[in-house]
Amino acid sequence: PGVYLGVAPIEEREGSFRVGAPIEPSAFDRVATDRDCEWVVVMRRLSPGRDAQSLLERGELAELQIDALARHLATFHRAERLDVTPEREVPDPLAAVHENLSSLGKLVGEDAADRCEQLVRRVRGFESVHGERLKERFGEKRWVDGHGDLRLEHVWYEDRLQPEVIDCVEFSTALRQIDAASDVAFLAMDLRFRGAHALAERFLARYASAADDFGMFSVLRYYEAYRAAVRAKVSALREAQQTTGAAASAASVGAQATAYLELAIRILDEKRRGLLIATTGCVGSGKSSVAEELARRLPGVVISSDVVRKQLPGDTPESSQPGVWGAGRYRIEERTRIYGLLLDRAEHVLRSGRHVILDASFAERAWRDGLASWAEERDLAPWLIRADCSDEVIHGRLVERRRLGRSASDAGPELLAASRRAYEEPSEWPACRRRCIDTGAENWRETAVGSVAADLRAAALAC
Repeated sequence: PGVYLGVAPIEEREGSFRVGAPIEPSAFDRVATDRDCEWVVVMRRLSPGRDAQSLLERGELAELQIDALARHLATFHRAERLDVTPEREVPDPLAAVHENLSSLGKLVGEDAADRCEQLVRRVRGFESVHGERLKERFGEKRWVDGHGDLRLEHVWYEDRLQPEVIDCVEFSTALRQIDAASDVAFLAMDLRFRGAHALAERFLARYASAADDFGMFSVLRYYEAYRAAVRAKVSALREAQQTTGAAASAASVGAQATAYLELAIRILDEKRRGLLIATTGCVGSGKSSVAEELARRLPGVVISSDVVRKQLPGDTPESSQPGVWGAGRYRIEERTRIYGLLLDRAEHVLRSGRHVILDASFAERAWRDGLASWAEERDLAPWLIRADCSDEVIHGRLVERRRLGRSASDAGPELLAASRRAYEEPSEWPACRRRCIDTGAENWRETAVGSVAADLRAAALAC
């Protein structure tokens, strides 16, 4: 809304034309019926070089900007979800993908025909296994009236951290009303194509948390490959238009289209095995900080018990709701239920081959035993990372956290003693998959977390 200012008529004046005074878009239908003219969109001129693609190319696209974009899109998608009613026809999530592949197959020449056939086979293979999952997403209210062409060049940061997203596919409802995962996948694919894989994974993880949509990881590979194929088609069309004469008869696909094709194939070919990692510790010990730092270094997807607990009733993670230990949201039954919900969300992420970090206390052996049993059923060997430091440091953190009011956790200094008493040491956990990080030590992020992250990466390679 800060970029699109209105619409304006093209008026004829004294044998020539000019752009008339802008009107509010909301008044367009009423005004346009009385005017026989063409109309233009009036936009504010954006500052050059502040689009995300330019920032990335200059090495200036920061993690905090990616985080802000993920939150911005999650909020937008939440407001634009498509209603699921008996009257609404369930959309076909495969139609646009098949249509694009068909068009692409007609554009590429002999030199790329084999790659195109490889991609079609992989797409069909994914659909044969996950076709029902793709369709289930509509019933889960994960389809939105979205952007449809969410690429880096359509995201602007005139304010250093606050994104503005422009140029949606307004000409086609079918291309815009899509699975939110398809919208998000376009930007992730664009980052990958430009070599920014860590930023792509961070964007996806932050969006999943903000939207509480970890189920999107079950279909992301499909949609990322589709978006790469879309850009392959656009590149092939542009290259064909630029080719003339004898070169045109060769009908060879250019380097950029080929690169997009190969990216789509690689995305669907990926066979990764993710690690299941859980934090443990008392309130204020630094579990969330450890989880976020590990996620950045691996990379991985954090699923936070505090965030999930608040999202269930529709609260924002930052809303303050102090509780009493053992009562309300801190009741054993309620906390046990949240652990089950964490594992439900982790399932989709792990199946996509990504590492999952469960940011929770796992303070009692019963919860850790439940985690271990769940993992064993799925042939996983989970890791347990304990965060700990002195009570003096924890107390100071809890006081400051409450003062700032920006944390998803409601635990204050009054809960520290009860949390310490209730904590059961994880001596039952295999020592080879258990680590402890002193979050009160100097440079603990670089030293202790760096060392643990190296062990986890090595373990992932050995899987």
